[in-house]
Amino acid sequence: MKTLETGVPNCSAHFGALRGYGLEEHAEALAGKGDPEEVRRVLCDYRETLSELLLDCVEMIVDWGKKRGSGLRMQAHGAPANLLDMYAAAEIPETEVFGASHFAMPGYRRQPQWIRPDRQSDLVNRFASSAAHVAGRSPVVSESFTWLRNHFHTSLAHIKAESDNLLLNGINCIYYHGICYAPKEAAWPGWLFYASTQANARNSIFRDIPAVNAYITRCQSVLQSGVPHNDVLLYWPIYDLWMTPSGSEQRFSVHHPEWIEETACGEAGRRMIQQGYTFDFISDRQIQRVKCEGGNLRTEGGSIYRAILLPAAACMKIDSLEHVLRLAKAGATVLVWKRLPDDVPGWLDHANRRGRLNSALKEISFDSRGVAAVGEGKMVLGEDLGAMLEAAKVVREPMVDSHLKFIRRKSGSQAAYFIANHSAEAVDRWIALGLPCQSAVLMDPMAGRTGVAPLRNRSGTVEVYLQLQPGETRILRTFSERAVQGPAWPVTSPAGTAVPVEGEWRIEFVEGGPVLPRSFSTDTLGSWTDSEVAEAHRFAGAARYTTVFETNSERADGWFLDLGDVRESARVWINGKPAGMVVAHPFRIDIGDGLRPGRNEIAIEVTNLSANRIRDLDQRGVDWKKFYEINFVDHTYKPFDASKWDLEPSGLPGPVRLVPYRFVDRGKLPE
Repeated sequence: MKTLETGVPNCSAHFGALRGYGLEEHAEALAGKGDPEEVRRVLCDYRETLSELLLDCVEMIVDWGKKRGSGLRMQAHGAPANLLDMYAAAEIPETEVFGASHFAMPGYRRQPQWIRPDRQSDLVNRFASSAAHVAGRSPVVSESFTWLRNHFHTSLAHIKAESDNLLLNGINCIYYHGICYAPKEAAWPGWLFYASTQANARNSIFRDIPAVNAYITRCQSVLQSGVPHNDVLLYWPIYDLWMTPSGSEQRFSVHHPEWIEETACGEAGRRMIQQGYTFDFISDRQIQRVKCEGGNLRTEGGSIYRAILLPAAACMKIDSLEHVLRLAKAGATVLVWKRLPDDVPGWLDHANRRGRLNSALKEISFDSRGVAAVGEGKMVLGEDLGAMLEAAKVVREPMVDSHLKFIRRKSGSQAAYFIANHSAEAVDRWIALGLPCQSAVLMDPMAGRTGVAPLRNRSGTVEVYLQLQPGETRILRTFSERAVQGPAWPVTSPAGTAVPVEGEWRIEFVEGGPVLPRSFSTDTLGSWTDSEVAEAHRFAGAARYTTVFETNSERADGWFLDLGDVRESARVWINGKPAGMVVAHPFRIDIGDGLRPGRNEIAIEVTNLSANRIRDLDQRGVDWKKFYEINFVDHTYKPFDASKWDLEPSGLPGPVRLVPYRFVDRGKLPE
């Protein structure tokens, strides 16, 4: 029921209507003075009232839009409200990346000097996707790549890795932040937005951005299909936050995610991710709309879950708890981690409400294992979260034991996994799947190649053979009712030691500015900023590296071309034929049998960042920051000045190597 009509709400009047008492009578408590118990309970009521009023405003906007054939796309984070309810109210929930994540891939450059101190939180991103999954919304959007690095220091490798994180956390529609309009006559770098990745045509990284866009498109095409396939509803005990006695409003922002990261709920979420369990957050309001069907839980949006988890909640609304107990009596499994709630939020009649809650819980009798039969279902109370989930027969994905990350979706008898290796080690082994299947197809979303996956059934568990270098991802589509036909996904093994590509390299600058530096040759690969070509020190764009080498191609079925350190992306030709593009880790391409016996030519066009060109403008005092309002600031919101930057390495430090391989017969795959 709406608490608002038109016009500006009278907060005091609405507070009285919603909470059952006058806020004026507790003005000192609202200001944090007096009895601590009264203070925290009145503050909780005040915060809940703000949340409900704000949610009503959003629902009014949604209704207004529907009447006019429009929908609402909304970023709820930062609001003093229950974010799960806010996100779910919009047709398109939208989260945000603000800052940079940590990745363990070798060679991945975090560069602390260019990164904001804000803590980027995967759990915060999951609030938007959780609300969407529970409410049946799709797509789930992200304002992506805001302040990954200071201006002109964000590479395509950074963008690709952060995209992976978003996809793994249920975001299936990625928007760049961003592109600012600039007229053609505007001098380089054109018009810019102060907090953007500058994903525009003036920025040098834009040259190879089509490869990243194609990658994201392939991933999104799978992750926007079907329905979510998560098993646990993780209750967000917001009243534990609202009952804290300090402050007034509580804004749940992406910039300071302590409100989830430093709570038992956040700890439970991280543990489930680490142990291979899938979950979505759920609010009190959303719990009220959950039904139990055949032992499973069905949300209002139609998503199906195996269990609901209460993560060490101290406070819980009595009607939320009573509905959870009704779900258990109807056959659901309820997991209670560490403790049962023993208090209720808010001020009015709280002693009687607390007694009612404790009376309801006293009817639950746990045995020595922490299990209680409740009607047709059960409750499980314990400290060992993994053991509780196992007892509830929640599916675990063992691939996390090999340091792989994943997300699943389902479409009828098919399941789709997005799998990422963000670890420091390569994966080359059989990987057990949590879901049964008869057959599966693998896809490399970066290269776009597909093939029927190698599978085996071992003691009732299906395993797939996966080979992923650090930074690589795969899409695995499984089929539970049929065997798919098609070309086999290749498995390779080394066919000898890597062969360094050595000799004289010709370096020719082919595109960019402010001018094209003169060409030069070198016997030692390195940054072109270390060369004696002065114009190369301020150049942003692409240079072509060309060399000729000889090899015995008969020793292998195919070759990987490993480019080593690339600053920042590269296009490759072998003997005049395009071999592919690399934009992220690992910087290597499968060139197959593209080599010929004897003499071969390799050409590599490397595109660098625009940082050195911006540095040059500021060193020469060029007035290029012609913007209004906030003008142009750095990643710490201080005046932007690139004049004292060190030169960013650019080009191909390498080393460049050819790695021979042979195809492995499926009957001879390692155990």
